[in-house]
Amino acid sequence: MPYRTRDRVTGKLGMIRRQCTSEYKIYPVHRKIRELLKLEKGQRAAKGIQIEQWFGISFDETQRMRDSSYHYIRNHYPLIYHDPPLTRRWCVNWIEEHGYGTPPRSACIACPYHNNREWRDMKLHRPAEWADAVEFDKAIRNCGGMRGEMFVHQSGLPLDEVDLRNEADRGQRSLFGEECEGMCGI
Repeated sequence: MPYRTRDRVTGKLGMIRRQCTSEYKIYPVHRKIRELLKLEKGQRAAKGIQIEQWFGISFDETQRMRDSSYHYIRNHYPLIYHDPPLTRRWCVNWIEEHGYGTPPRSACIACPYHNNREWRDMKLHRPAEWADAVEFDKAIRNCGGMRGEMFVHQSGLPLDEVDLRNEADRGQRSLFGEECEGMCGI
């Protein structure tokens, strides 16, 4: 996974190659499809075998559409091929209107692409997940084969030491939530 690294000598930050989508999503799904088709390692699917694999990619993500690289799998995008095509905003509105709450962005607990707002939300509202993320961050610190230490947070600091406060927590007052006499011209 594309974690941050900090060189032990120079302190320079780096990042490991991103391969989590293929390693944790694509390959496991393809292994399961092959298992369901009872295909042995290296065995090709017989002609005429066709699997339809559905992806929940919305209309505003059409750039993520791909043809399958396997002759026996056809990719299908029901949210895009819907009439009319469905956007992420439409899907979120539907979920909220039906009482399921607002869905979070899909990501692993220790995803290195979480921003500070997501880390802060996890820490404040999902303490068990936060504890797992902090434990994971500590566990990857000195992995074999790496010249430096590894970190979950983009700052290259231990997750439980990162300042996740927002501007209001740091004392920044809101101009628009305060009493205003209208002198600034806005």
